[in-house]
Amino acid sequence: IGSPGQVVLDGRASIGVQNFQWTQLAGPVVAPIASATLEQAVATLSAAGDYLFMLTVTSAAGSASDTVLVSLLDGVPSVDAGPDVAIAAQEIVLVGMDAFASVGLNASANDPTNDQLFVTWSLVRAPATGNLVIVDRNSLATDIQVFGSVIEAGVYEFRIDVADQALLGLGQVVSDTVRLIVIGEGTRPPTANAGNDRIVTTSTLVILDGSRSSDPDAMGAPALGYAWQMLERPSTSAATLQGTTNQNTAFSADAAGRYRVGLIVTDGEGLASLQDVVEIIAFNPSNNLPRSGVSMTPSGTLTVGQSVTLSAALDADGIGFEGSLDFEGDTISALWEFLDGPTNITIVSPTQIEQTLSFSVVGVYRFRVVVNDGTSEGVPHIVQVNVSSGGVAMPNAAISIDPSDDNDSDGHVTFVPNFGVDRDIANRQIDLLSTGSSVGGGQTIEYRWSQVSGPLVGLIGTSAANAGFIPSEAGLYVFELRVSDGSARYATTQFTVAVDTHDALHNPTGNALPRVTVPADKMVEPGQEVMLTGSGFDPNGSNVTLTWVQFAGPPINIERPSAGVMRFTPSGDADYVFALFADDGAHAGLAREVRVTVRGAVIIDPPPTGGGGGGGG
Repeated sequence: IGSPGQVVLDGRASIGVQNFQWTQLAGPVVAPIASATLEQAVATLSAAGDYLFMLTVTSAAGSASDTVLVSLLDGVPSVDAGPDVAIAAQEIVLVGMDAFASVGLNASANDPTNDQLFVTWSLVRAPATGNLVIVDRNSLATDIQVFGSVIEAGVYEFRIDVADQALLGLGQVVSDTVRLIVIGEGTRPPTANAGNDRIVTTSTLVILDGSRSSDPDAMGAPALGYAWQMLERPSTSAATLQGTTNQNTAFSADAAGRYRVGLIVTDGEGLASLQDVVEIIAFNPSNNLPRSGVSMTPSGTLTVGQSVTLSAALDADGIGFEGSLDFEGDTISALWEFLDGPTNITIVSPTQIEQTLSFSVVGVYRFRVVVNDGTSEGVPHIVQVNVSSGGVAMPNAAISIDPSDDNDSDGHVTFVPNFGVDRDIANRQIDLLSTGSSVGGGQTIEYRWSQVSGPLVGLIGTSAANAGFIPSEAGLYVFELRVSDGSARYATTQFTVAVDTHDALHNPTGNALPRVTVPADKMVEPGQEVMLTGSGFDPNGSNVTLTWVQFAGPPINIERPSAGVMRFTPSGDADYVFALFADDGAHAGLAREVRVTVRGAVIIDPPPTGGGGGGGG
């Protein structure tokens, strides 16, 4: 790989394993290893040379080891084929007598020494009757020609090979692949459902149920393949998933902290869903989880060459969300990690509570920190540092639904198949607007739309100011917009669209997502009982199940999370966020949040010490 860079160390081919441990045996410099106790770890290589890593796996039967050699070469080019894209089969553009797919291939490549790069695209996977052809195989960006009036539905996988003169001499290339998923009748990807987030106590056996996953093309119960993956766990945890290819999986929450598990389902045609991720927070009732947080000095956008201090130290007053917090007042330690940015940032002492860093290239840099109070590990916190130059403002990204699709602005859109949005046969798609997005310095805005979760759809206008989609079924669709000015400066935002397909006249078998109502935000004092009363209903009359989930604050073991009423008594100052979900047995609806602020009593205006007169209050 090219220098500098990160490499994923992959131990998933190991078998019979309970614990993983990655270590570095050799190398020109120390290579920090993130997630060193997971089956997949990430090593950051900052100097050219050969790095030797060892994976040790253990179980009750013993242990075994294997090594992998990573050669980091100086000046090797890099290539990115771009994100996977889904489009509808009808998404073609006519130019004269020729038809082209509405999206093309658009890769980026870089050579550290600015050598000439040689590019070759190839089609490595396609449906048996696939009808797509690469127009210019030797350009980073190329159109895709269509032979026919519609694109043959299915998965098309393209590979780009890039090399400079030195690599060509060695007979080597660097490669990346991208999938174009063409969605048509009978070729619609399934939808994964890993269940709702939850909070549990340590030592709980957590059972995850994938039975709510679905396939819009299935007649009756869908025949799906399941692939569960442990994406994150506390550094002190040895938790592994049981039955990663079963509909249900389980793990023991053996340490306090955050667990993230992903599920991808595949149908009989080999079409894979987007990954659905469920988050489990485990806590020890005798010790509240510390809260990972960061204060940044100076705040705001930096200029090139300017230094910033990122501090995970305890928040001075415990109010708000800047800085870390430990509710028992324990001393905390921290572990920092560089995630991504236009250039590699080496954290020399990743366990220092404060990090002072400087940046030589404009762009967006992201760092991750997790704090530990000696007993429990907090939920990791990600901080973003924006670096610009010449007074150019950072981009801003914003998403909204076209008002003609969502008249009451509640985030719910009714789409009736074959009748369109709100039964308007002339309105065939749901439109997402980028109104409010901007870039600084008078630059041209570059847009990149993508889907994050929900039933996979074909996005229309992935690089346009506004995008659209045709839903495949009822559900929650989450999209992301990335706005940039052509440099490494960018901004992203996400937006959720709740799609109903029920219509009493035109689609009585469709589904309307359930709705919930929650109480207003509350402010209470420590020791005062909090009672939150929520309710839910289903527009087409189905019974609903309510579930309370905690998003922020000292973890609370909600005794009856499926009841409409929940109670708890806070012991000290804190900021809590709870969300209420409603589920009708087929889909979950949009969650509604309620915030509870806990503060000690404050005397606003002390009474006078003498004199007469009345009044006040």
